[in-house]
Amino acid sequence: MMLAAAATVTLAFLVHSAHPYTLEPLSPFGAVVHNLDLSTKPHASSLSALQAQLAQHGFLVFPAAEQSFADLLNVSSYFGSVVGMHHGHPEAPHEDVLRLSNREEHGITRVGPQWHHDGAFERRPFSRVAFRAERMPTNGGAGTQFADVAAAYQALPEHSKQEWRHLASVNAYSGAVHPLVHMHPVSQQPVLFIHLAMTGSVIRWSKGLRNSSSSSAFAVDLEAMEPRIGPRLDGTHTALKEDEVRKLFGQIDELLTKHSTTYTYRCSRHGKGDLVILDNLAVAHRATKEAHDAGHGVRILHRTTMEGTSKLDPPAASHLPPFLYIWGDNPLGGLWQSSDHWGVGFRWDQNLPMFN
Repeated sequence: MMLAAAATVTLAFLVHSAHPYTLEPLSPFGAVVHNLDLSTKPHASSLSALQAQLAQHGFLVFPAAEQSFADLLNVSSYFGSVVGMHHGHPEAPHEDVLRLSNREEHGITRVGPQWHHDGAFERRPFSRVAFRAERMPTNGGAGTQFADVAAAYQALPEHSKQEWRHLASVNAYSGAVHPLVHMHPVSQQPVLFIHLAMTGSVIRWSKGLRNSSSSSAFAVDLEAMEPRIGPRLDGTHTALKEDEVRKLFGQIDELLTKHSTTYTYRCSRHGKGDLVILDNLAVAHRATKEAHDAGHGVRILHRTTMEGTSKLDPPAASHLPPFLYIWGDNPLGGLWQSSDHWGVGFRWDQNLPMFN
């Protein structure tokens, strides 16, 4: 689980004489990095330490008052290869920067109101995500909620842990198949992975399955959906019914909310906000309700994403491929729903906003 420490405790990490910094753990998770201006690239040893601390704490905050950098893309590249797959907006500084806002004339609106990990449509979900506020409402709201998915998993009763280890989601847009529970590649802690707005199916595999090349027709290595690869009606897999998915997602929503914290991107005198970088596999996130409300003032947030480095495939024992053809027929009888234009899948709660 992530380190939980009082916000008043400050730990020093003098990892390289050219780039010393201090780390202030937040409660219940997250940390603030002090005395490290990212206008120049930190030493490799500093970056290595920061990446390990990202996995441990979930997200790191670089206060606006201590930063002088202007180029978010350049800073993001310190933490991985930037992925440019965003909806463009004419006011965005670059095609690889997603400009979010609560006003359409200033950015893309209504993004991310449900718990999710970014890049859930990829076989390798994004490794890290960076947010920087360009403009924030004066009331101090409109932040982002982060959920500790390791702590959330550990809080489950044992029977739920066993059950959820045999479930995988199918992305409603791409057909990417991801296990609900997996091992974080750095911390080696069991963590949850889900997108509550972009899922088109949840598949359960038989608990008695074993690794066997002769027992699986899905021994294929895909990088995208193929029409010939769909669900198989042979008793190996079952698709949860709509009411089962609705109940599961309600449990996940409640669980992640319980193990979450909210961060607001405070602005300094020069008008820019804090830089927040999160480990996309260590925490799930969602925009707060206030983030989409323009009644208290304009909100503009720039986001970048870094390329995934780890395949998040179902375990071999599941006999599931990395992609299933979500746009095709489903013989399993349960929920099987491809997405709308924005990638939104099963609307498990009609009272909640379900935009990508």
